[in-house]
Amino acid sequence: MTFEIESKNKESTVDYIINTFKELLEKKELKPGDKIPSETELSQMFSASRGSVREALKILSAFGVVDIQRGNGSYISTGETADVINPILFGFLLMNPSEEEVIDFRACIERNVLLLAIKNANDEDIKKINENIIRFKNISPDEKDFKEKKLQLDLQFHSLLGKATHNGFIEKIYDFAMQYFVPSILRTYENQDAVPVKSVKSHEILFEPVLKKDNSLIENAVNESIKIWKSLSVTL
Repeated sequence: MTFEIESKNKESTVDYIINTFKELLEKKELKPGDKIPSETELSQMFSASRGSVREALKILSAFGVVDIQRGNGSYISTGETADVINPILFGFLLMNPSEEEVIDFRACIERNVLLLAIKNANDEDIKKINENIIRFKNISPDEKDFKEKKLQLDLQFHSLLGKATHNGFIEKIYDFAMQYFVPSILRTYENQDAVPVKSVKSHEILFEPVLKKDNSLIENAVNESIKIWKSLSVTL
């Protein structure tokens, strides 16, 4: 199918493609089950590189909006596809919240995740989080599927931190939040070397209160972590 593309604003090409899909979904010009044009066709429609198109589709797939079927093209997800759209996450995707709202949302969640992790984390939780940080710090650009592994390790850190709360509700909410932040996480990599040293530092800062079981370190850890994230994301 084809659809009309409006003129591009000052946003990045990847954000422009994602936001165009959001608008088309809001207007119901794209519906669940619709087949999306090929990467080559989208590149021509958006006057964008195939790399930018591929990155945008990858982000939309992470949100559960697009179902990428190898050898069969890409489709707008339906309830019958393998990855069902999370209705709350999809609602957030369409909200276009302000930068302040996004920062407050993440800070609020991470304060409470750290509070419960300090209270409930056991030795096995501490061990797994520490191993994740070491693995993230030492990941090599020469590894196969390096970019995918980098994001996987990043998200795994937050997943392990959520599990360390030993509270199913908090764990699910934190996992949901981090899926929402995938686009901004990917942007942080663009402003760092191949191995994201500052992202690793952010994880170490968040881990310190849990490791030391010290509630007094929470506020500074959250503020410093978000400061790093914000400086690297440029646009949240």
